[in-house]
Amino acid sequence: MRFGRGARQAPVSVSERWRQVFKVGQAELHGFTGAQLAAVSLQDDALPAERGPVLHATAVPAAESAADDPVVDLERQGYVRPWPPAGADGPIAEELPGWAEVPGQGRRQVALVGDLAIIASTRARPAWIAEVSASTAPAWPDPEDTDWVLTARVYARYTPPAGLLEFPDGPDGAAAPHVLLADGRVLATLVAWCGGGTAAAPLPVPAVAADTSSLADRFTRLARVSVVLPDGDEVRIRNLIAASGDGGSWLLEGRYWEQAVPATADDIGQRLSAIVRSAST
Repeated sequence: MRFGRGARQAPVSVSERWRQVFKVGQAELHGFTGAQLAAVSLQDDALPAERGPVLHATAVPAAESAADDPVVDLERQGYVRPWPPAGADGPIAEELPGWAEVPGQGRRQVALVGDLAIIASTRARPAWIAEVSASTAPAWPDPEDTDWVLTARVYARYTPPAGLLEFPDGPDGAAAPHVLLADGRVLATLVAWCGGGTAAAPLPVPAVAADTSSLADRFTRLARVSVVLPDGDEVRIRNLIAASGDGGSWLLEGRYWEQAVPATADDIGQRLSAIVRSAST
């Protein structure tokens, strides 16, 4: 699945974004840099009570340089507005109460608007988070000697049920877009990043498991999905390692990934589904 980089535009309302998601299954949101997202946060009572176990966001220090104030740019674009937020006329709040960290001035109350409100609320209390990484040397699968490059993060939310895709900033510091996915598309996107194609068109695979060492030279992609799940006041992490290439996909199992188990897209999807379902227990 590929997502383009959208042009800068005035904020789209929260309700309009959700209409896009419900209608077509996804919506590309505005791109915000890591510094911009770190500079704002929700107030504690901004969201209703949780529907189930969630992860609580840890505050990230905002940029310290007064010459590079991310809040100023957010205000200029209309994503941060003066306090107080507008009242909700319907079931969806268009503005959320938040905080802005201004270098040299401290924290002040603001209203978060549009895509920034959606992103901040999703990142504040996700049901689970998945980090997808790709190996720089897929034909050399070694748990103790593998360099991973972050591909994307997925933040799953309960209400409305959906997933937020967050991509790393570009090499020039430019912000990549965020993408809001309907709940039914989240696992399919993760499966595709694992090299599993789609559930409707699974890749052909060998019939039996084999030693990873005997297949590694066929791997053209090695992906890791690390799912962070709430566990009381702590978190637990579940990892899935998938290899693909030369007409097949495999799940790598064992402490040293010594066994390559043939896997269709459905197999990978079921394994991921079992992992994320455990977030509600």
